[in-house]
Amino acid sequence: MRVEKGAAFVFLSSFVIALLIIPNQMILASPSSIDAYLENIHISDPYLLKMFRNTFVNTIQTTVGLKDDNTTYVITGDINAMWVRDSCAQVYPYALICINDAYLQRVVRGVMLRHFKHFNSSYPMSTIINSWKEDYTPWEYKYEHDGIAYLIRLCWVYWKVSGDDSWAHLSGDFNAQKAFGKALRQILDNMDVTTGLVRVSHRPSDDSTVYPFLIPTNMFIAATMPMLKEMYLNLWENEVGADLCDKIRENIIRGIETYAVYNDPVFGRIWAYEVDGRGRYLLMDDANVPSLLSAPYIGFTSTDNDVYQNTRRFLLSSSNPYFFSGSYISGIGSPHTPGSRVWPMSLIVQILTSDNHKEIESCLEQLKISDAGTKLMHESINPNNPADYTRSWFAWANSLFAEMVITKVVGLHIDNGEIWVRPHLNKHLSEIEAKDIPFWNFSSLTIKAKGIDSTIRQVRRNGQPVNFDQCMGVKITNDEQQIEVCTTQLRLTQTPVDLSSYFNRDGISWDNNRGNLDGSEGYDADGFSDNITCRDCGILFLIGSRMDGQKNMVSTSSQTIDLPNGHYSALHILGASIGSGSVQSGTLRVNYQDGSYSNVTLRLSDWCQSPETGEHVAILIGHRHSGGQDQVVKCRVFHREISLDSNKIVENIVLPNNQYMRILAITVSRRDYPILVKPENSSQINDNTPIFSWIPAELQDNQRFLLDDDLSFSSPIENIILPPSVENFEVLSGLPDGRYYWKVVPIFEGEEFDSDVWEFSVDTQPPQVPTPLSPENGFKIVGLSVIFSWSGSENVLYNLQVTTEVTDLDYFTYENQTEIQLPDHGIYYWRIRAMDQAGNWSDWSEFRRLDVLYSWWNQEWTCRRKIEISGNHPENFQIKVVLPSDIENTIYPSIRFLEDENRGFLPYWIEKAENAYTNIVWVRRLENSDNEIWMYYGNPYVTSAENGDNVFLFFDDFGGGTGGQGALNTRKWWATSTGIDVYQTVLRIEDYGNPPDTDARRVEHGGSQHGMWENTIP
Repeated sequence: MRVEKGAAFVFLSSFVIALLIIPNQMILASPSSIDAYLENIHISDPYLLKMFRNTFVNTIQTTVGLKDDNTTYVITGDINAMWVRDSCAQVYPYALICINDAYLQRVVRGVMLRHFKHFNSSYPMSTIINSWKEDYTPWEYKYEHDGIAYLIRLCWVYWKVSGDDSWAHLSGDFNAQKAFGKALRQILDNMDVTTGLVRVSHRPSDDSTVYPFLIPTNMFIAATMPMLKEMYLNLWENEVGADLCDKIRENIIRGIETYAVYNDPVFGRIWAYEVDGRGRYLLMDDANVPSLLSAPYIGFTSTDNDVYQNTRRFLLSSSNPYFFSGSYISGIGSPHTPGSRVWPMSLIVQILTSDNHKEIESCLEQLKISDAGTKLMHESINPNNPADYTRSWFAWANSLFAEMVITKVVGLHIDNGEIWVRPHLNKHLSEIEAKDIPFWNFSSLTIKAKGIDSTIRQVRRNGQPVNFDQCMGVKITNDEQQIEVCTTQLRLTQTPVDLSSYFNRDGISWDNNRGNLDGSEGYDADGFSDNITCRDCGILFLIGSRMDGQKNMVSTSSQTIDLPNGHYSALHILGASIGSGSVQSGTLRVNYQDGSYSNVTLRLSDWCQSPETGEHVAILIGHRHSGGQDQVVKCRVFHREISLDSNKIVENIVLPNNQYMRILAITVSRRDYPILVKPENSSQINDNTPIFSWIPAELQDNQRFLLDDDLSFSSPIENIILPPSVENFEVLSGLPDGRYYWKVVPIFEGEEFDSDVWEFSVDTQPPQVPTPLSPENGFKIVGLSVIFSWSGSENVLYNLQVTTEVTDLDYFTYENQTEIQLPDHGIYYWRIRAMDQAGNWSDWSEFRRLDVLYSWWNQEWTCRRKIEISGNHPENFQIKVVLPSDIENTIYPSIRFLEDENRGFLPYWIEKAENAYTNIVWVRRLENSDNEIWMYYGNPYVTSAENGDNVFLFFDDFGGGTGGQGALNTRKWWATSTGIDVYQTVLRIEDYGNPPDTDARRVEHGGSQHGMWENTIP
């Protein structure tokens, strides 16, 4: 990390103070609250659990020192320096759990006091400058603008969780109110009066900014102002400070909305990373937090914000110049680490800002396999070789990882001051348990979660069912609560086979000196647990001993393996092959009690290769034990499923005779229950003679179909015994409208087994006809974008029909309004109908007429002009447009060129001729295009979209990014050619009129089809 060397005064953006103090009391033991998390949190993903335990204690055990003045000194890790940002982020997870832990409170409060002390200090300018110039001191204290926000957040959370406000009333060097006052003055001193944005000279990575307004830092400051305001009012009764917080937040938010939003032709409206407030912007992101990706995490916006979602799509794509992909990991990097390196911090933030469970699982998997076996986070990683990383000891990333596990995996999170729990479960991470752990203002919480996906089915609080929100989870209302969260369960009858007497090979070990899977290498035991589930299908396997030297797998050589006697439909093999780097195969024989048998070919891929079709990757680890060290290579254990005859009792299997195949575990299973299909659970249907369908249980003699309007099935409407292979049943007598319940009960050897019960409702009555609201009948509008609205109800789907003399246009929406881009101006008629949950359609409403006077690309652009071009060309070419003098320079950033009235952006570049009477714009046209284009302008809230690189084959503004003395003006060049012929038809626009006042309306001008303004007061 680098230190800023161009600041003008103390605290402007960064300073370095030589502390020359070595921490004199390092914390080697874990406080009680941390012990609770280490000992009482159990998750069924063993490697993720190990990573959490390592990362959670990394800061407290290796970077923290308690000082005699009651402050806490926190180094970053392998860099012996203390930054405001890093240190506040490192102890932030501890602030979340410190409610009854005096030791943790001492640590967190000490960090706050140390920062107050240095915020309140005054140092000779010469000392500061010398420190910037030399930067030789072994211990440093660094401050940057985002550090203000980090400190505010830490103080506010500590105050809310601990209830301790003593820190807020100290005097002298530790005066918190004075320190924050100085911090606010620094914000105001660097706030631009035009944009309202705060100037920032260095990014969180410590790299210099390109443009002065770093948007993520401004976002973080704005997000923390309400926290500081609350502290000003409740701790210090300072309304002036509180009002100042409001004003700072308002200015920044307005500045971001006005100057930081770029209208990207692919992604839509997105935030820029940096802007200059004059139409220049930098589109990228840096993994360091605050970042654009982290905007919801730092509290600036919600994850469902449209601009954020557009920005997120841009950031996580190749359009972001710092998004990199490799065979191990894909994510955002940083200019701070040259080369295509991914920062794991970006994947952690991606998880923290995602509600997509598949995305979360993917990021967790990448983090697990890219740690190079250290079970810790690093600064940056070669995405194709995790062994090539920077910073082996990076405590900030470790703390952020642990925080992510607590808030997204265990699922404890805060929303508007309320505590919720929403665990993340999947087939491999199928159980989560946390017992008597503290979080926020609750000192003892117990959480149990079980299931193979993250769709919540049931929640119990202290044994009683409670309501839940599918997105948020369940709200915690009292201390010492026991919360049970259940999602989809894998209901197969599974019986693991005990292979302990057959094990003949040691291929899993804790000691990386051991590796006897293939004679010299082996699996890391941290990737296994006694009972582990396949990450793809959730099948449970019993793993052998991982004690060093103990045998834990079978090298196949025609061994006969006894199976639990019974009827089973599937045999599950957990294993891999070694040695050849290719698939190994052999014949596996299944013997049944009746003397029959079947031979099947068992195929297992090499443990360091990708699976072939039909194989599941049950376990994936990013490294292996090899000769005393961890070797980075993707190691896999595969799951193969072999079908069994469930009508027969299986006795044993004979393994293949292939010395290169390794078997780690075997499980047999069967499905004792039917899979209900239709009518779907909780559905509404409009057919009163429905056909019921299901997939029968795998083991049954007969099955009973039951239908009733009472959940107890005390007087069933249908109660019929069906043959075992029947898959559907039709009710012939019409069912009255109402609610019904149905199930299919398997019968085997006279015993009836449990079955799911599904409910559905019959509704044959159509819904009411919606009432059209807007646009009114006969309404006249300008522009193709129209918002249609109508009266809403409990209907689930609306059908909007817009008709012309030529065609009917149908649109469907679940809302009671929708915005539509009509194909062209003209006369339209529209009507609406509704469909309820049962599928009944209402009648159509009456038609309404709508007159579209002429098309308009975007209502936010208030002016437009049509440009006619004489002739065309078979290739792409540039045209030269001379802007009339009535178009002021101030509106240049809003200029856009379109192929026609409402679509088809064209690249353009404006010459910078400040003293010229008119300016010139070069616009790139497509080959064989029409002889007209449209110029829109007049939106004061957008930045320029000009780009010379997209207009010319070769482009250089000769300005070095800061402008030039006339170099940007082609009229000062001896030639205007840019590598190909430029068609220099100078186009002047006629009939352009005057810009309208606020009451003007757009009208079409005569037969010339030129856009014009007519000031008409309604």
